[in-house]
Parts: sequence; C-alpha cells; structure tokens
Amino acid sequence: MASDRFYTLNYDEPGIRFARNRVHHQWADALQLNTGGFQFPIVFPMVTHEWSWVSADVIPLSKKDDQNRGIDEYRSELQGRLARRSLAVLEQVYRKMASEYLK
Repeated sequence: MASDRFYTLNYDEPGIRFARNRVHHQWADALQLNTGGFQFPIVFPMVTHEWSWVSADVIPLSKKDDQNRGIDEYRSELQGRLARRSLAVLEQVYRKMASEYLK
C-alpha cells in the first residue's frame, strides 16, 4: 500500500471508478463508519468516527468481467483507508479541471 503521505489519485482512478460503478449498479456500500476513536491525521473539529472504504471482498462483483476493472487498484489504493483523504484529493483534481475548463 502506498504511503498516505504521498497519496495521490487522478480523476480517472480505476479504483474510484470501480467503487462508483459497484455503488451505482449493484447498490453496494463502498464506505463504512468506524467508531473506534480518533484516526490520524486529526482534523478539527475533532470526531471519534470516520468513514473508510470497505474491503473489496464485501463489494458484489458484476457478472461481466469488464465491469469489474479497477478492483485491484481499489484493493491497493482505497480499501481500509479514510474516505476523507481520497475524496479531498479528488476534490482538488476536479476543482483544477473545472478551473481549466472555465478559462
């Protein structure tokens, strides 16, 4: 697993696309609420719960293999990680894309 310190995603991250497709097409839950206490890095206001990406093993696969592309990237880059970290990266990517589009 890549270090969170150097964690980056691109707008077409196969793991994000896999999660999006499974949630959209299979009504799968891609996030779980962890209530086990503080998680790092700490943010303010401080909370004792965090949303994280579920294990790929609990996300139902499609019967069509081509619709399951990205599962390996999901496993290595997202599962078990804090959702706020990857979603913050995606926010930055989409904001940059939007600003370039609106020029």
